[in-house]
Amino acid sequence: MPESRDPRDFLNFLCQLELDFKFIIYTKNYSLVEPYQKMLGKKLEVRCYIPRNELLDVLGKMDFLIDFEDESKVQKSSKLIDYALVRRPSPIGMKPFKV
Repeated sequence: MPESRDPRDFLNFLCQLELDFKFIIYTKNYSLVEPYQKMLGKKLEVRCYIPRNELLDVLGKMDFLIDFEDESKVQKSSKLIDYALVRRPSPIGMKPFKV
């Protein structure tokens, strides 16, 4: 069963792109993204969670944020609020999709 906020469909999409990019993902579940780390190489940077005050500084330097919506739709990601606090462009909400 796919996990809540499962990035695998999006990572499959990134594997098909022939563009130069870097996608940074924060996760505690490295095994979920490990196969993509091998396929994407330096294009995918996997990071562990960091404290919120540190994350705000990092988010303020990002070009954009992709929020993988929770399928339960019970709550919104607090990272959307954080992104607004650092005055970045509106986040891109990613509903589950198939490529």
